[in-house]
Amino acid sequence: MPKLTRFLALAVLVGLTLLTEPLNAQSVYPIGIESDRPGQAYSSFAVPVNHLQIQAGSGAEFGRFSKDGWSYNSLSSYVFRFGIAPNLDVQYSIFPGFRASRFKNPRNNEYEYDATSDPELLNFAFRYQVHRGSGMLKAVAIYFEMNAQDLWEGDFRDNPSGNNQIRISAKHEATNRLSFTTNLAVGNVHTDDRDYRYVLNMAYNVGENWGLFGDAFGSISENFVNHRADVGAYWLVKPTIQLDAFFGRTYGGDNVPDAFMDSFFAEVGASFRFPMKTNGQ
Repeated sequence: MPKLTRFLALAVLVGLTLLTEPLNAQSVYPIGIESDRPGQAYSSFAVPVNHLQIQAGSGAEFGRFSKDGWSYNSLSSYVFRFGIAPNLDVQYSIFPGFRASRFKNPRNNEYEYDATSDPELLNFAFRYQVHRGSGMLKAVAIYFEMNAQDLWEGDFRDNPSGNNQIRISAKHEATNRLSFTTNLAVGNVHTDDRDYRYVLNMAYNVGENWGLFGDAFGSISENFVNHRADVGAYWLVKPTIQLDAFFGRTYGGDNVPDAFMDSFFAEVGASFRFPMKTNGQ
């Protein structure tokens, strides 16, 4: 892809995110934790200075590998975020990366099983909150993530990692109960096999401390198209603790990675935020 085309694509991502603003409103979530959970949209808020935020999830995806087989993919993740300056946080993430499949070997027409573990242990990111307002657009953040494990192992240029990405996140509020978060991203930015991702998250506060949400998300590249959707619920146990659960489905696509042409996924998770004492304070 020519450099000018890449620049224009990034410019379009920025423009679309900033222009999608609904009506004026007040805070959807009670004052407190702002997590990347629940759902697929990354938060538009940075973690406060000298606070540690932990976001953990455990889940699985089951997909149709072929007419006679299936695939399993672990969706578990462990994310640690720390506010190092006003509007800026750093992030370290761990992804276990376990996969298993059952398929029919065309050579002998017999079923075979395969299981692999490819954990990603060196994922680093930072998020800079460029805007926070009280009107129609509540917050905008830019997010950069890199899988340093590829760099450490010497195949950074040749190994497409979905965790090497640039993402823009914007949160909008329609009423004091209804909010929207949009994400637009470019993945595999270090290779020629880039993909372009979108997330539209809608959250509705049913009660004072709990609500429902849904996501429409996917990715598009020269080699594949993938669209997904999920629904779930979240519970704010206290201003600094949030629990969530959701399930969803992949709605087909062309040449979907790992042949997840028709898959279902589910996950449960929690987010915690702690103040960290520094200099005796």
